[in-house]
Amino acid sequence: MLSESLKGVIAQTLCRKIGGGRVAALEVLISTMAVGNLIREGKTFQIPSMIQVGKAIGMVSLNDALMDLVTRKLVAPDEAYSKAVDKPGFEGLLKRAGLDTRPKSHATPHASAAPTR
Repeated sequence: MLSESLKGVIAQTLCRKIGGGRVAALEVLISTMAVGNLIREGKTFQIPSMIQVGKAIGMVSLNDALMDLVTRKLVAPDEAYSKAVDKPGFEGLLKRAGLDTRPKSHATPHASAAPTR
């Protein structure tokens, strides 16, 4: 019944904005025949793949929404990483963008010499 009546789902995750306040990262799922089939067959674990495939029709994954906020400099990379559900996937997005995934308070400069014991 859900697979027949569902039109879409928008999930929001609130993130701390750089400079104060909050901003929402919006994950968008639009119901398609393929999404309906996954729901009917109990294969909801495949829905994130459908969101990736459905970008052309307006679907947005949480990782992509978080990365957009980071790219627009609304949210710090470590804040977005803390909100990501698929942390390895989000870390990959940050690395491809050349951004550090570690919080600023924990980042240490790279030493040129090996540590002594």
